[in-house]
Order: sequence, then structure tokens, then C-alpha cells
Amino acid sequence: MKFEYQDFDGTFVPSYVEEQNLDIHTGRAVRIQKYKLLDSEVNVPLEPSVFSLDAFGLVDGERVYDMIEGKLLLKKDGDFVDVSSSVFKKPDLSRVP
Repeated sequence: MKFEYQDFDGTFVPSYVEEQNLDIHTGRAVRIQKYKLLDSEVNVPLEPSVFSLDAFGLVDGERVYDMIEGKLLLKKDGDFVDVSSSVFKKPDLSRVP
């Protein structure tokens, strides 16, 4: 893999990445993928709403699993409803070695 970095106001970010997949018998490249960063903004203030469930744009009937709370949420009538108890129980991890 080949990486190139660019300095954005003191923060270095990858600006170019090249990945080669090689044939194990010949050592020749069978696939080359190249990625180039065209635009970037670093340390731009974000609104808290960016990190909310609403930011996903889910519609009624879609589900999301909250891994932190161990809850399955269903979007219904524009709100998120906890349907965990009706679908499954959070595993008891206290007995896992």
C-alpha cells in the first residue's frame, strides 16, 4: 500500500492511497485501486443533530439497534419506540468468562 498525506491546518490526513492485490504465484498486480482526496474540511463545528437518530432519515417502520443501550427501536408515527422486550432480550454477559 502506498499513502500520501496532506497537511490541513496542522492535521495530516491521507490524500492519496494506492492498494495493490498481487497474484500469489506470480507476484504480479491483479488489481490496483487508487483513492484520491478531492476536498476536506477539518475541525469544522458540527450541530448536535448530526449525531441524532433523525440524521439517518429513517421512515416509519424502519428499525435501528442501539448497541450501547441494547435496545431495538422502531420508528413509528415520527418517533422511536423501544420494541426490545417484544422481540428479544439483551443477553446476560455477566456469566461470560
